[in-house]
Amino acid sequence: MADVAFHEPLTGHDEFDNLIAQFAEEQDPAKADPIKVDPARLKPGLAVIYFYEFWGRHLDELFSGEEANLVGKPGDPIPYLNHKFGKNQVFGSGKRRGIGVQMDGYLNMAEAGEYGFKAFANDGIRVFIDEQLVVDDPAWHEDGDRYSTPLSITLSKAGWYPIR
Repeated sequence: MADVAFHEPLTGHDEFDNLIAQFAEEQDPAKADPIKVDPARLKPGLAVIYFYEFWGRHLDELFSGEEANLVGKPGDPIPYLNHKFGKNQVFGSGKRRGIGVQMDGYLNMAEAGEYGFKAFANDGIRVFIDEQLVVDDPAWHEDGDRYSTPLSITLSKAGWYPIR
């Protein structure tokens, strides 16, 4: 099991993107390398921004970059990702429908190796680890919940990897 954390202070997705870019030049694109983070500044969970009244049918319709920080509303950190919402609210949003979510933080992997990822979702999901796409199912699912196509990533060593 991997730990998830977010970096404090996190001023938005642009700061996160800048941190990723800082280390991108040092990395072999075929393998992901952990980044250097100050563990004293990490807090449990993933940072989250909610987009209320989001009725888009594809993730490309969701806000991104600085616009996401202006339009979205930050929420309490998401402690884990194994959720089944059913008729309940989406994470801590207070809503069960019409909500878009963006999360980012770090994933602490205990061992190097190849890891496969897939997600069970009904409203579209994309996940990047170290800027490598590991889950890509961005469209709304008219027929309900389904598993995404499995994708994998090779991690060069144990450590903290950015996830969004």
